Formats: sequence, structure tokens, C-alpha cells
Amino acid sequence: MAKDLAQDITNKVISLLERGNLPAFKKLWSSGGEGYNYSTSKPYQGLNSLLTAIHCQEHGYSKNAWLTFNQANKLGGRLIKGCGARSLQLTSYRFVQKTGEGGKDESYPCLTSFTVYNVAEVEGIAFDFGDADADGTAITNADATILNDAASRIGVAVHFGHDSASYSRTFDRIKMPNPSDFVSKEAFFA
Repeated sequence: MAKDLAQDITNKVISLLERGNLPAFKKLWSSGGEGYNYSTSKPYQGLNSLLTAIHCQEHGYSKNAWLTFNQANKLGGRLIKGCGARSLQLTSYRFVQKTGEGGKDESYPCLTSFTVYNVAEVEGIAFDFGDADADGTAITNADATILNDAASRIGVAVHFGHDSASYSRTFDRIKMPNPSDFVSKEAFFA
């Protein structure tokens, strides 16, 4: 039985809405930016852009960059064993050209899907994301140290590398995205 891709996507979005997993504030850090194909550098559009962002959030990926199996192989990489469960089905429309009786155009759109993998699930490639600080506004280790020092004075640990900023009463710690994920120093210290 063929999978109903459109219904699967609709169910996913409805589930997120019902769980209330949508942020009610302006997020001052990046979750890997706009989804794009690492091999071609082309950004995903429409529904694919939404799907890659959701998948990054759900799995904690720091980069919203993706490759197909063949693209990873061509770049000399290979998929990490067991990553298939974290693969993502994206969609693509193509038009099937068809001419009917009497030369009548009976072309129609066809929804197809393809599988991509986040770059975090690929090994053997030295990925270059061009993360250099061109304008000197990136948050430095010294900035992170300032935050850690302030938190330690009140007895709270700060843990970086998360996709959200929060405080855990249970573990008495602050969870933060990586300093480099923030859009500015002001946003980092806000």
C-alpha cells in the first residue's frame, strides 16, 4: 500500500500544534538557519523548509544542512550506522507532460518524495559551513565565561549545546544554545 505523504505531513503539523510546541516568543538564536542542500547550496522552499526546521528541532541538529545518500557518497562520506531512522522524506513537484487526443494538453503535476540525511548523520566529510566571524560580533569563549562565572556565583551550572534556553529546577542548571548560535552578543546576554 502506498504511503499518503501529504496526509503524513498534515498529521505531523497538526500534532505539533496540538502539543503546543510552537514558540510564543522571538527566538534570539539560530537553529541551524534555513534548510538547504549542502551539496548544491540551494535552500529548500515551501513545505520542505518547514519539514527540515521541524526535524532539526526534534533531533537537536545544530546545522540545517542536508544530503541525499548519493550526494554523501559522491563527497566521500558515508551514513553513520543506524541513522536511517532519522532520515527525512522531502517532497518535490514535477510536471508530467502528456498530450491527449487531438493534441490537447493533459499535463499534470506529480508529487514525488526523496530521502535526505542531516549532515550530523554523515561521517568522512570535512564540512565547511563558513562560520568565520567576519564582522567581529560573534560571541566568544570569553563571553560564555562571563555567563558561566555569573551563574556559578549563585550556584547554578550552565550547559551549552541545547536547542532551547531554559532553567531546570530538578537539576538546578541553565540549558542554553551554543554561544555561536545567537544572532548577536546582545541576544546572548538578554
